[in-house]
Amino acid sequence: MTILNNSTTSNISIRIVLLLTVLSLSVPTFGQKENRSKTIDPRDLYAAFLTKLPHFITWPNTKERRKRPALRIGIIGENVFPQHSIGLMNTQIFEGRPFRVIEIAKASEIGELDILFVGASEEQRIEKIIQATKGKSILTIAAIPRFAHRGGMINFSLRGGYSRFEINLKQVGQEKIKISAKLLRTTIIVE
Repeated sequence: MTILNNSTTSNISIRIVLLLTVLSLSVPTFGQKENRSKTIDPRDLYAAFLTKLPHFITWPNTKERRKRPALRIGIIGENVFPQHSIGLMNTQIFEGRPFRVIEIAKASEIGELDILFVGASEEQRIEKIIQATKGKSILTIAAIPRFAHRGGMINFSLRGGYSRFEINLKQVGQEKIKISAKLLRTTIIVE
């Protein structure tokens, strides 16, 4: 298990990123009338987090990964993200490479990815999906209760109106992925 950037700086920067993300999702688009009764779809929030998360992650520096022209995010499951969120994710850039969201129908189709988001519809197949990512250094993420306890790496949870991350450091370390200490200070570590 390796932790990057173990400095004494506070976790203010990550909290600001999360706050700005939430605020940006609640502002009406130019030309649209504000609907005060509309609540934020948690799927939009998770998509926004996915666009910020790579800034806190370091993947193994392999030859194959360096050749990839895009940061590849796989999504598996039904109705995981609204199409507008997928479109916005595909406009993001990370370290000079564009994001590319790839929809995956089943575990056997998991190929060269950097991140895999597992939708709630796949809860009964988590172990099979996790097994299909072994040895590929794919950061597995979900918003499914106990996902990190069942072998996933990061689980988003909303508790009492607050967003939380649960991280399974053992799984992260086995795949030689490193997570910034800034992110780890704001998470719940699980095994």
